[in-house]
Amino acid sequence: MASAAGLSGIPLRDFSGGPNLRDAASELADNECVDAWNVTFDERGGAQSRLGMSKFNGTVYDAAKVQNMFDWKAGDALIVQVGAKLYKGTSTTANKTFTTAARVGFAEFDGKLVVCHPVDGLFTSTDGVTFTAVADVDAPKGNALAVWQNKVWVTGLSSKVSWSDAGSVTSWTSTSFNFLREKDDETVVALAGSSGVDISGRPGLLAYKNESAYRIYDSVTGDYETLDATVGAASALSVVSVGGLTISLSKHGIFQTDGIGPLRNVSERFQPLWSPSALAFDKQSLWCAGRLGNRAYFSLPRSGEAANNLELEYHPEQGWIAPGSAAASCYATFSAATELLYAGSPTVNGQAYQRFSGGTDDGTAISWRFQTHWLEPNRGFQATVWQVRLHGRGKGTMTVLTDFASTGGAAYPFEYTTSSPVYDTAVYDTAVYDDPVLQATQQFLSIGLCRQVSLKFTGSSSTTVSGPVLLGAGAGQTLGAFGLAGIDVLHVPLGIS
Repeated sequence: MASAAGLSGIPLRDFSGGPNLRDAASELADNECVDAWNVTFDERGGAQSRLGMSKFNGTVYDAAKVQNMFDWKAGDALIVQVGAKLYKGTSTTANKTFTTAARVGFAEFDGKLVVCHPVDGLFTSTDGVTFTAVADVDAPKGNALAVWQNKVWVTGLSSKVSWSDAGSVTSWTSTSFNFLREKDDETVVALAGSSGVDISGRPGLLAYKNESAYRIYDSVTGDYETLDATVGAASALSVVSVGGLTISLSKHGIFQTDGIGPLRNVSERFQPLWSPSALAFDKQSLWCAGRLGNRAYFSLPRSGEAANNLELEYHPEQGWIAPGSAAASCYATFSAATELLYAGSPTVNGQAYQRFSGGTDDGTAISWRFQTHWLEPNRGFQATVWQVRLHGRGKGTMTVLTDFASTGGAAYPFEYTTSSPVYDTAVYDTAVYDDPVLQATQQFLSIGLCRQVSLKFTGSSSTTVSGPVLLGAGAGQTLGAFGLAGIDVLHVPLGIS
C-alpha cells in the first residue's frame, strides 16, 4: 500500500508457509519464514508460542524409558510399556513383564487388547491387567500390528507378514503369510490401515520397510503392490493417519499417501535436515509419530543424540512444518470423553506427559523464536524504515536484522498489557500485575536505513492466554503466551542509491 509524502507500507498477515530451511533468503515466499522454534501456526496463518506439557503419571512407572503407549478404546484405558513391563493408566503396578525390554506392538480386536512381543509372542487381555498367551503354535512374533478385514496382521522381524484366521486372534493357519520381496528381503517395520480403495474397489493395508512401501490388497492371499520402491518408514511407530491420509516419517523426510497413490514428499522445505549430519540415521528405531486433531507430530533425535530431542508438527492441509523441543519417545491419542495427546518422555525414565497442557514443560519455561522472511521495501534499493507496527500478544524482544545479516541488529523489547493495572487482593500481597491481552498493537519508530529487513522475535514464557468465550458462554480456547497476528512495515523509498 502507499500513502502521502512517499510513505509506503508492507503488511504481513499470513505466516502459514512456516519455516523454509532449503531456499536462499531472497527466495522465500511471502507466507514463509526464515526460522521458527517452539512456535506453531493457527488456521489463518498467525504465529504463536506452543503450549506445554504436564505429568500424566504423578509417580514414575519404573526406572526405564516409556517405549510405547496405546489407546485401548474398549477398555477406556491408556496402556503403557515401560522397559519390559506393561501398565494400565497411571497405576504403577506392572501387569505384565516380558523377558526383554524390546518394544511391543498393540492392537484392539473384538474388544480385546492384543499385544505382540518380538521374543515372547502374542498375548490378549480383556481387562488390561491379566494377559493370556496365544497358544497356537502358528501364532507369529513381531512388534508391528494392525487389524484389517476382520483379521490381526503381524510383522516386524523379517519381510514376512502373517495374518490370523477371520474373526479370531487366537487361531492362526501355518500357510497364512506372505513375503514382501518385490524389491528386497529387508524387514517390514510398520503396518498402517489404508483409508481408501483403488480403482478396482479393493481396500488396502499399508506395509512399510525402511526404504520402500507396499499396499496389501487381498486379505486372503496377502497379495500386494509396490507404492514406493525408495521411501518407507523409520519404525513401527513412525506412521500415523490424519483424516484420509497416511503419513510416514523416514530418513528421506515426511511422506503422505491416500493409501492408493504413491508417497508424496511434504517436507521439501526442510530438505537440508534429512541428512546424517543433521539427524541420527542410526537411531531410526526411536523415530515416532502421533496425531491430535488435524495435525501430525513427529519426534526424532538430532545427529549424535541417543534420544529424541526434536519434534516436528505438520499440518497436512496448509503444508507447514513447525519444529520445537517437545520431543517424545512415543505418542498416543486418547479419544475418550475428550481427545488428548499423551507422550512418553525420551529422557526421564518412567514418565509420560499430557501434551498441550499449561504454559510450561513440566515446570520449565518454554523458550521460543520466530523470524519473518526478508522484506525488500524498495525492491533492493535503500529505504528508511520509519515504523514497525506489531499486532499480537505477549512479551519478548524484537530484533531488526538488515541486509541479509544473520546476527546483530537493534533490539526492541515489546510487551502487550491492559491499559489499567490489576491488583492482587490476596492477604499480605498488594502487588500490582499487568494483565496480558489477547491482541493489541504496539509501534516502534525510526528503525533506520536498509535494503532488506527481517524481524526476529525471541522470548521465554511460562503462562497461557485464554481466548474469547465460545458462542457467548463457557471457557475460551487456551493459547500460547506469545502471538503474532500481523506486522506492518512503514517505509520511505530513497531512490535507486
